[in-house]
Amino acid sequence: MFPRSESSWTDQYLRGRSRPAGLFYGEYILALTKEQKKLRRLSIGGSDIAAIANLSPHKSAFQLYLEKISDEDPEDETESDSQLWGQILEAPVAEFYAKRHGVEIQSFTEPLVHPEYEFITANPDRAVIDLERLIEIKTTGLGGIEFWRDTENPRSLRPPQHVILQVNHYLGFLGWKEADIALLQFCEGYSNPDRYIEFPVEFDPELFDLEIQLAINFWINNVQARVAPEATDPGEVSEYLSHTYKVHSEEMIESNQETDQIAARLSYAGDQEKHWKNQKIIESNSLKEVIGEKAGICGKDWLYTWKKTKASGTDWKALSLSKHPTDAEFKKFAKSGYRRQYFRYKGDAVE
Repeated sequence: MFPRSESSWTDQYLRGRSRPAGLFYGEYILALTKEQKKLRRLSIGGSDIAAIANLSPHKSAFQLYLEKISDEDPEDETESDSQLWGQILEAPVAEFYAKRHGVEIQSFTEPLVHPEYEFITANPDRAVIDLERLIEIKTTGLGGIEFWRDTENPRSLRPPQHVILQVNHYLGFLGWKEADIALLQFCEGYSNPDRYIEFPVEFDPELFDLEIQLAINFWINNVQARVAPEATDPGEVSEYLSHTYKVHSEEMIESNQETDQIAARLSYAGDQEKHWKNQKIIESNSLKEVIGEKAGICGKDWLYTWKKTKASGTDWKALSLSKHPTDAEFKKFAKSGYRRQYFRYKGDAVE
């Protein structure tokens, strides 16, 4: 079904044994070990490349820098609920893929380390080893589906840039040519009806070379040199200040004209935040009152809809505990829908 690619420098790692090193069959990965967390802290992995390039929706290069230089114990790090459910649901998605294609899927339990640069690693999800085909599993809900929407054809989905970079990074490590991104999405309120979608991806060697160079530059010029990348987001600057000044004395500083002005602007900003937050609700309510039982309002350069979703979300815990959910169980665990507002003004979407 799938063609084989030429052998790679990872052959000794993956082959020559009845049970390849770093692979296992059928179990669930529920959490990273302390050693794995430490290795991720001390290296650049596949998901970090997009952050370095400032193409990740989850973290910037500045945030990644703070993460890499942090002196906090990796044992204290906890995954979010969405990360945990994503890990739990990997197994049933992999099983579905295996049955759909009639193949045996194996899972990586150990990271791959670059043979020349030990600070560059890869943590692939799963693979069809005999066919040298990588399987990257993703799950998303309403909070992340927009990253997958094709801007040229909004009714269809495509892998976002940060996922492509991640998968290409893994393929380069493995020396393989092809991968499948398997997406399980829970967005009944959107037009795309497919719950499960596969996206084939081909390896781009030039992109991989660029990814390795980005990782090298970031590690040497930023992490090792302790030089933070430029931060323009105020929230990132705040995070940097909190990281830099962790302790304090009991000494207080006398105010001057400059700090008095800053304090006055801070007070004004707080009042404005409350005002505009309430104003946003007032204006939304005004449009909803006009819409009533209709679907929305379409202006010359703006759009406001107030439509009911097919479901408001998914009971991830109950769904995951069912282990191998059927279509009937998907419907059973889906919560009832609600009316969700959507506002687009001159191309800027706000919900």
